[in-house]
Amino acid sequence: MKKIRFLLTVFLAAAFGLMIVLPLVAATPTQDLPPRPSTPTPQPPILGAFITLRAWNAPVDAWTAVQWQDGLGDWHDVDGWRGHLDDSEGQEKIWWVAPEDFGTGPFRWLVYGEERDELLAASGGFYLPSRPGEVVIVDVLLP
Repeated sequence: MKKIRFLLTVFLAAAFGLMIVLPLVAATPTQDLPPRPSTPTPQPPILGAFITLRAWNAPVDAWTAVQWQDGLGDWHDVDGWRGHLDDSEGQEKIWWVAPEDFGTGPFRWLVYGEERDELLAASGGFYLPSRPGEVVIVDVLLP
């Protein structure tokens, strides 16, 4: 009798286990999952640098432009590097420099009274930063 009870207990335990496991197995898809794009490899950030104009005594509405000098000594505006001073006190202008432009020059800053109204000052020549994170600061003292 003990043997029958033992076999019955084993049989019931096995049947109960199959009742739990079979639905789980049936719910698992038997086909391959569709292809998924691979996780992209993280790329390092593009590290640039900055040029900063500090225009001491500039009027709040001052307009600035950066120019580059060609091999003949003529100056040309840099597209995109012109605008009003950045801060509320009218003292600074900052531009981001791409790595492919590192070390190039010479450049200069121009400071106008308003948008190209009257030239108030021109900085001396300078070269762009030569490494990521570097900041080239150009000071211009206006009368």
